[in-house]
Amino acid sequence: MEKTNVQRHEKVHQADDKGYRALLQSRKAFLQLLRYFVGLPWTEAIEEQSLQRVDKSFILQDFAGKEADLVYTCRLEGKDIIFYVLLELQSTVDHQMPWRLLQYMTEIWRSHLREHESAKRRQSGFRLPSIVPVVLYNGKPEWTAQRRFRDYQSECYRFDGHIVDFEYYLVDIARMDDAHLERLEGMLPLALRLERAGGYESLLVRLKHSLDALQKLDDTELGLLQAFVLRVLAPFVETPEAEALRQALVGSQEGLEMVSNISRILQKEIAKNRKEGLQEGILEGRQEGILEGRQEGLQEGLDLARRTIARKMIQDGMMETKVADMTGLSVDEIHVIALELRQS
Repeated sequence: MEKTNVQRHEKVHQADDKGYRALLQSRKAFLQLLRYFVGLPWTEAIEEQSLQRVDKSFILQDFAGKEADLVYTCRLEGKDIIFYVLLELQSTVDHQMPWRLLQYMTEIWRSHLREHESAKRRQSGFRLPSIVPVVLYNGKPEWTAQRRFRDYQSECYRFDGHIVDFEYYLVDIARMDDAHLERLEGMLPLALRLERAGGYESLLVRLKHSLDALQKLDDTELGLLQAFVLRVLAPFVETPEAEALRQALVGSQEGLEMVSNISRILQKEIAKNRKEGLQEGILEGRQEGILEGRQEGLQEGLDLARRTIARKMIQDGMMETKVADMTGLSVDEIHVIALELRQS
């Protein structure tokens, strides 16, 4: 039976979730998530080497169809202050999120208690570890689930501080600003920029702008990012061009080779687009000149050809001043074309 659009959409989201989960098993990427997107003072105090991923799932039967949570223990500034960061990845809005997180947290505490003898648990100085819940959301609709557990309980305003309460951090990928992501260094911000590509052409442009950032990653990070990009590319591999890029990524054994392969694909695609733009512009210009039957029509046709070529160059990421030099259009005209492209 052929899969419905909904089933295909869900499959893509599941792949995205697994891609993020694979990335965030890197301590470096997980720490980037905390420092860049949670951004509170305690995140700066975490020592990367102290991050330890908990190799067990705290998933419950009520949520058996959900992906397992991702849990790290951390130390702060060399002190034996062990706490947990619970990360939950979401591609859809889940209004049960406060309840899910509470159950995860309870299971973590229950596991911690089992690791200590009963006598120690009864001592006055014994404390449960702190747990910081974080939800990473990459869905398109706005996140509308309750953020505080108290707001998930009816009539909560009547009981002040006497009911169970906590608030989770929401990292909302879809509403992040591209310019902000470009200012951040590391594998995770780079992955987020690439994941936001709306299609194969957009992915190519983002890869072109990321070549310098790619070369700063070590081989382990590049391997993780390579696998992530292949997941992002999956919906577009029906086109020969996207398949060529997929093959280039699969065939890359190390960072320099990966960057070289991507550069080769980019240059080939840019050259193809410029040639198509020139032919399209000349054809449109000629047709317009013939139909008008006037010299002004020919001039307008040539102008149209230059603007068509300029649009292709701007879409390829070329600087506006360079486009003006190569097409003969003014910088102001190029700026207007670039603005129209951004608004389209």
